[in-house]
Amino acid sequence: MASGFLGTILTSPDATNWTSRVSNISTALHTLAYGAGVFVVAGFTGSLQTSPDGVTWTSQVSGTPNSLRSAIYINSNFVLSGFHGTLISSIDGTNWVTRSSGVLDALRGITYGAGAMVTAGHNGRILRTASLVAPTIRNMSRSGTTASFVFDTVSGLDYSMEYKTNLSTPGWTLLSTTNGTGGAISPSDSSATNATRFYRVGVR
Repeated sequence: MASGFLGTILTSPDATNWTSRVSNISTALHTLAYGAGVFVVAGFTGSLQTSPDGVTWTSQVSGTPNSLRSAIYINSNFVLSGFHGTLISSIDGTNWVTRSSGVLDALRGITYGAGAMVTAGHNGRILRTASLVAPTIRNMSRSGTTASFVFDTVSGLDYSMEYKTNLSTPGWTLLSTTNGTGGAISPSDSSATNATRFYRVGVR
């Protein structure tokens, strides 16, 4: 997949034969990412669209008028950076949260490695997150219809707990969200009535 000026979106099964897709917008689309069965493409004036297949695209509200220049999907989160220190994140590509970068420089690139996210841009600006190592679920237990587990957190980070009853079905259901304390957290799910239920924890 490729994106560009005038709302251009192209897809190809082999990187040789390309098909133009309808984005329904005319602004430049500078960056794209894929995760959790969702394509995200974004660009000028905060334009942002999502697609489940790369063919049909839906406009989303990014919450920023600033140009978005880089995107990544990591640890169950989309993270985008852009002009004027813009940082936004989303667990599903539809609902976006504005993050504080503390700078006004344009942030043009973003990557992840060694448990941290790094974004860089104008004037040599480089920003690094606190540890974003994906939490490990442990001590899983169930009593009646209530399931519980434990995972460690980092103070100041936000965590989302999600579940599904079948791994082959698309999408996850949000169980709850919480703020990291720097210690272990033990969430519970009182509606675990299915024979099987799968859980995951995202951090942002």
